[in-house]
Amino acid sequence: MFSKQGGFGQGVGRLLVLGLTGTVAGCGGGSAGNGYGYGYGNNYSRWGNPAGIPNQAKYAFVVNNGSNNLSEYSTNTGGGLTSMATLRTGNSPNSVAVNPARRYVYVTNLSDSTLEEYTVSSSGVISPLSTIATGNSPESVAIDPSGHYAYVGISTGIAQFNIGTNGLLTTMIGSPVATNGIAQSVAVDPLGQFVYVAIPNKNQLMVFGIGSTGGLSYLRTLATGSSPQSVAVDPTGQYIYVVNQLSNSLSQYTHT
Repeated sequence: MFSKQGGFGQGVGRLLVLGLTGTVAGCGGGSAGNGYGYGYGNNYSRWGNPAGIPNQAKYAFVVNNGSNNLSEYSTNTGGGLTSMATLRTGNSPNSVAVNPARRYVYVTNLSDSTLEEYTVSSSGVISPLSTIATGNSPESVAIDPSGHYAYVGISTGIAQFNIGTNGLLTTMIGSPVATNGIAQSVAVDPLGQFVYVAIPNKNQLMVFGIGSTGGLSYLRTLATGSSPQSVAVDPTGQYIYVVNQLSNSLSQYTHT
């Protein structure tokens, strides 16, 4: 069962930065040069310490919408960043995600309607892997905790992909799953049971269940504030947070 707890007002706007998982994910919008970022490393403790990467943030990735590239940074123990590399992406990259094994990075390209894949070596070297079509206007990408499935919010629903052992994506049968409007932001709960989708043109948060093979099934729709832009889930999976752009508020929900 999901219920709305309330919200905060004033000055939340379009930016949501939550260190809910030991990582930091950010989403901003506006003029050319603004970036969308994802740092990885600590994640959920039950993911362990794969690929010999210490259980703390080592690298951060930022897609630069105005310059069509992906920036990579290394992080030190104090959280400072050092630039490592910049790679060309498709047109208008607007979201980035890292799989739990921390070996693959996924970038959505809004204007190209594609999802790009990159490999990350144990020393942090990032290299292009492949590109796959998503459907119109991919807005957000999220990876489930097992690292087996990827979900991309598009203009008419959620594109669903299987992730192979080599990191490559294949489209699931039945993809995309329809939503009530533009799937602006997609988040997966840390237990891999639910997908949450912010629908700004309907002022809604849609909830889907994740099946045994990764497919989504609709569960329910919750009211949000005006024009929800970003959704995040805390590490326990019990609390969900939604940023509402036009009402300058943060909606809170609980899963009991």
